[in-house]
Amino acid sequence: METAEMETTGVKETRTLKMHTELLLTNINRQAGDLQKAILEGVMNGLEANADYVKINFSENGAMGGKPGSKLTIVDNGHGISSVQEIYNFFEMFGTPHSENENMIWKQFRMGRGQLFSYGKNIWRTSTFKMVVDIKERGLDYDLWSGLPHVDGCTIEVELYKNPIGSTHNSLDVLKASVKKQVQFIEGLIYFDGERINTPASECKWDCEDDDAYYLFNAGINFEIYNLGAYVTYYSPTTFGMPGVVVSKKQLKVNFARNAIQGDCEIWQRAQEVVRENRIKKTYNPRRRLNVHEKTATMTGMRDGMETYNDCKNLGLLTTTSDKTLSLAAVKRIGCYWTFAEKGNRLADKMMQEGLAICFDEDVLTDLEFSSHPSEFFTWLVQRSGLDRTSIQRQNWRTLESLYVPFDKLSSNFDHKSGRMIPTDKQTVVEKRVISILNNFGCWEGRRICIGIGNFDAWTDGNSYITLNRDYLKRLRLASPSGAASLIFTMLHELAHDEDTSKETHCHGYEFYSRFHDISRQHEGNFGYGSPFMLVATFASKLNQSRILKRYEDRMERDRKAEEKKKAKLGID
Repeated sequence: METAEMETTGVKETRTLKMHTELLLTNINRQAGDLQKAILEGVMNGLEANADYVKINFSENGAMGGKPGSKLTIVDNGHGISSVQEIYNFFEMFGTPHSENENMIWKQFRMGRGQLFSYGKNIWRTSTFKMVVDIKERGLDYDLWSGLPHVDGCTIEVELYKNPIGSTHNSLDVLKASVKKQVQFIEGLIYFDGERINTPASECKWDCEDDDAYYLFNAGINFEIYNLGAYVTYYSPTTFGMPGVVVSKKQLKVNFARNAIQGDCEIWQRAQEVVRENRIKKTYNPRRRLNVHEKTATMTGMRDGMETYNDCKNLGLLTTTSDKTLSLAAVKRIGCYWTFAEKGNRLADKMMQEGLAICFDEDVLTDLEFSSHPSEFFTWLVQRSGLDRTSIQRQNWRTLESLYVPFDKLSSNFDHKSGRMIPTDKQTVVEKRVISILNNFGCWEGRRICIGIGNFDAWTDGNSYITLNRDYLKRLRLASPSGAASLIFTMLHELAHDEDTSKETHCHGYEFYSRFHDISRQHEGNFGYGSPFMLVATFASKLNQSRILKRYEDRMERDRKAEEKKKAKLGID
């Protein structure tokens, strides 16, 4: 009660929050992250003053890298500053609100000129005035000259505190390219040392445009955003599923440094939806192989609840360590152990070849910022994309969790030091075709030809078999003469061995080379198909014939099944 009485009887005073001069200095010095961003502010100021052109010039004046002495000049032919009061209101005072009758293209904060102040001593010349700012030497104090001869537009000379060439930029060409990126799609004429460096967005060819922006898809390295032609920022291609460009036709709501877009910017929100719809239009085609950016963007959308499981379940989103792609619908049907491993891991590939496990690329865990137990990854993903728990239980996602085994545990139980045979029912169509042709040649001294997984291209026990490594066959272009030759001479190499070559070491001594020489020079009658060179040609021919025959047999089988189905529907015996 006593406190309440004191509050009603005390003296009330209304005051205003203020900015300390040191904070203003800090804002000036830290507003621009690099020189090219500060130059962009000078360009934008000139164009907002209705200039027809802006000319940028740079001179090193003999300055060494990182040392003072270089000079930057920005010249425009706009209306400039015409009165002392304008200088007081708009040059001297930071943060003065903009009026509705101003030419507002990028204007938002009335702070941008400070970016140039932070890089060197500024000498501004406009109308009959000159302003000299040197915050390094004098802080916020500046000199104002009036009554000088009239000049058109505005000229800004910046005696740079350090030469950017040799410090932040390796060469003048690098600096020019950096500035060009900042102004790339701005309307008007912009020059750097006499060379025009901008191409207005209205003069470019775009994939599409609307009232908000121009759009370019699947081009470039990153996804770049421009505010009315002025560069703002970029996103990783995985954010939107592709690289590209968006140039707004209206002012974006950017942050203080103009290098990021505010989350509540409605124009950017609508533009993102256009980009997303373009990606969805392409990615929601189950017959199309998605690139890595599209996969990540789609799964990110599922994680964030923006894309549903039912829409995405048949897309090839999951990548194995050997770069094979699986859909979520296929993952759900996995009936063997599965795990995550490093992409390109040879042991993971060998385990998949033998049908022991499915090894997914572990990068997906990082890309989607998944931090729980790896066994829960798929349940987590489909649940966040709108599949309720009951549905998850029904579709056996929980059963899939029980099949997860850490890669270290799988690999420790897998003998990958010595060669292992792949049974016939685990061999691919091409592997079976190659073995059939080679075995039918009948020239391997009774050794059976097999497919296996091991550390060598091929190996033999020196008596009863020759095994070709699955990885080796994958690398060969068997239909080409070079691929066929490599295969045949690998076979001859193993045929020349009369000892076990599946171990880590074996000998290539005099006896081996003598035998290899003799085999390689055999002629028709004692080799079966003539010389080894003739055998190469025969193998390539038979492989091609076998491929054609298989296609014909498959087509005939499809036709037979289709005819039987038609008859069954018609009720014909």
